[in-house]
Amino acid sequence: AVVVLPGPAAAIALLSTSLFAAGGLVVVTLRTGAMAYPSEQRAMTAGIASSSFSAGVAILLPVLGRLFDAHRYNDAFLLVAAAPMLGTLIWWLLPEVKPESR
Repeated sequence: AVVVLPGPAAAIALLSTSLFAAGGLVVVTLRTGAMAYPSEQRAMTAGIASSSFSAGVAILLPVLGRLFDAHRYNDAFLLVAAAPMLGTLIWWLLPEVKPESR
């Protein structure tokens, strides 16, 4: 289905709202994850998580661009929908490393 908006201003408003919401989700996730670490490691943890997210976007966007150029929209949306599930599965399968007692 295609959503028809009354004009460019409505499209920009919708895009801005969705980008703001997506950014908020990333920040909340980073903060929640960083709180699991001691205060002296939180900045490093947030940096690693933020860099990982950016790397994932950099890898995925060219693939999505090619899919959209080929009008393979279903495949593009399936890939975007499957990426979080794949990431969660990989995270779940990683071994838990317990910190050493000092």
